[in-house]
Amino acid sequence: MGEDPGSPRDPERRYARVDATLNYRKELEENLNVAYPEITWENIDDFRNGKIPFGSINLKEKDIKLIGNVLTSALERASDPQDVAHSTHGAEHDVYQETLSVLAEHIEEGQYSIRRSRSYIKITTDAGIERIPIERFVLEGQQFLRTTYRPEAIEEAESLKKENDLKKVNKELRRICLSRGVPYGILVATYFGFSHDNIFSFFAEPNFQKSLKDELGDKIKIPTRNRKQDANMLRQLSNNIVVRTASGEIYPQRSADAHQKGLETLLHFGWIEKDQVRKPPLLMKEVEDLATPKAILVGMTEAAQRRASKSYKDPDKSEYILDEYSNVSTTMVVTAYLEIQPVDSNA
Repeated sequence: MGEDPGSPRDPERRYARVDATLNYRKELEENLNVAYPEITWENIDDFRNGKIPFGSINLKEKDIKLIGNVLTSALERASDPQDVAHSTHGAEHDVYQETLSVLAEHIEEGQYSIRRSRSYIKITTDAGIERIPIERFVLEGQQFLRTTYRPEAIEEAESLKKENDLKKVNKELRRICLSRGVPYGILVATYFGFSHDNIFSFFAEPNFQKSLKDELGDKIKIPTRNRKQDANMLRQLSNNIVVRTASGEIYPQRSADAHQKGLETLLHFGWIEKDQVRKPPLLMKEVEDLATPKAILVGMTEAAQRRASKSYKDPDKSEYILDEYSNVSTTMVVTAYLEIQPVDSNA
């Protein structure tokens, strides 16, 4: 270990590499101990009140009560917008707060599971951008029956998403517009994920415009690029009723408040009359779903990869991190959501 790296006795610099590796490991361990200290009964109060921003818990720990308390505290802190543990990305989900609350209840009842999920991230190292294996943890509660109110337009849009053929989607969307009106069709298209340019192109087809006028009257209002207010309406509607994540994913906001804002947008721009808001198909209907609450937590392997020295090279780096930390989760909540399944009416 004490050999001179430049010595003829160590021409391949093996001793130097061993020394460097040990230093990388020690540096990483110290870094993680500061950033994500292990949460125990001795320091859990400091974690609960935020004196410890983030911590870690070994999921092979035999003290199930401690694990449950750490997870519950992590969820409670993640639900507080003023807490550093609050997930901005997670809060994009309309059901984020509800999910955290339900999960905390299930943990207290002992009705939960937690499992590793292997994934990959890209890390910049001295060797360039590398694709690195990491683990996150999926915290899952019990499935439960959830009664809620939902716009029919969301259900229609989600039905369309089962089609892989855009021609079939457009055909079905045309049928919806002809049978239920253009404003309702605009809602379905927006929930589906069409941009305002997609919607303009959809309604610009001459034969479809003729069918709309034949079915709904010559004075039917159709979205067009020629009216600036139409683009403003579609942008505002999209902002109110769908969420676009940083990764580009588009999904409906399911809250009654979001739906109401969407209808107010259509009303404001003159696409619907006031009395239509309280009538089908724009009226929300009560539905029952089976919901499974889930939260995703950052694994210590991911934290370690992000904090490891850029000079610490693979394969030793990833092998060491996976061996050392694969059973350890941080308390950092990435997101929380409800996995929804329809109730089987034939059951």
